[in-house]
Amino acid sequence: MRILLTSALLLILVACEDDNSKPSEPVITFEKAIGTAESEYASEVHQTSDGGYIIVGTQGPIFKIYVVKTDKYGNVEWEKTLAGGPNYSAYGASIQETSYGDYMVAGTTNISSSTEYETLLVILDNQGEEKKSQIFAKTSITSLRRIQGDGFIALCYVYDTSGTSSPFLFRLTSELDTVWTRPLTAPPVTNRAIELATDFGYVITGNTVAGIHLTKVDSNGNNQWAKTYNSSLSDESFAVIPSLDGGYVIAGGLYPVENVGEQLFTIKTTSSGDTFWTRTFGGDLFDRARSVAEATDGGYVFTGQTESFGNGRQAWLLKLDSNGKLVWSRYYGGPQQENGYNIEATSDGGFIIAGSTFSFGAGQEDVYLIKTDSLGLVYP
Repeated sequence: MRILLTSALLLILVACEDDNSKPSEPVITFEKAIGTAESEYASEVHQTSDGGYIIVGTQGPIFKIYVVKTDKYGNVEWEKTLAGGPNYSAYGASIQETSYGDYMVAGTTNISSSTEYETLLVILDNQGEEKKSQIFAKTSITSLRRIQGDGFIALCYVYDTSGTSSPFLFRLTSELDTVWTRPLTAPPVTNRAIELATDFGYVITGNTVAGIHLTKVDSNGNNQWAKTYNSSLSDESFAVIPSLDGGYVIAGGLYPVENVGEQLFTIKTTSSGDTFWTRTFGGDLFDRARSVAEATDGGYVFTGQTESFGNGRQAWLLKLDSNGKLVWSRYYGGPQQENGYNIEATSDGGFIIAGSTFSFGAGQEDVYLIKTDSLGLVYP
């Protein structure tokens, strides 16, 4: 059973810049709680080639990979659970649309009370029916991205016989065959995310004991450079994107002083990974960025969670200009707790956010899907 609540959407026309301007296409905005009587949250969302959205996350309490396809208004077209069961758990990590309109789903499974992790890759057709799957033993996947042309790059951990993990890149074909694997040669790093770089290589962000870490590799997975952004404070990264100027933007959190909550932290780098600017935003409580996207005007939008502003712990959307100056800040949610886990710029100039809500929906926790205009607004 699926339940869609709290959805308010309105078609509006973006204001013209002058009297001679032609009206632009309508902008759709909405907020949706998507889920069942179980508990669901979203890990990732992407706009699809038909204008709708594809979401991957996790359903509990018997943890399964949860996939939802919506139309452009956020209405569910189909939903699917994969793997998981009484004796083992499965968690959704990433999803990508393939060049032929199917969906590649990536997640990690493990046997209860065990460190026997496996990466599960599943190809679903555009109606959510399973076409093919592949399991990679003794690995867990963090992130998957479709590469230029055809195929995928996956950021995984590989476990040895003692249970020790090491980060690896897997280059895969669209049929799930392995082209190559590469170890990420770096100090001990908890790698969080991988994205395509503008030169067709890849950039990976993570965390070390010394600070936030950024690694750049070429299209064959060969290391080009690595940077650690040392800080005397406790900081962490969750996401990275390439920027139009050839640099990179990292999203994360920072504990600025003792006994003060986490704040949103971002680093803008040059193409060689040197720091261009850093910015911190937040109050005295818990504020964090989990994802970042580039806006059409060259600025950057971050989603995460704020406890310092709004009504309790709410999903947060923050806009900075290209120099890191705050443009606006928005909060979404109800009386309980909401999170923004992933954000993407949409074809109409707005933004799509996926996360979780405890205030709305059918279960204890549901997928929270928010579509905004270019100003981060949702219209009633």
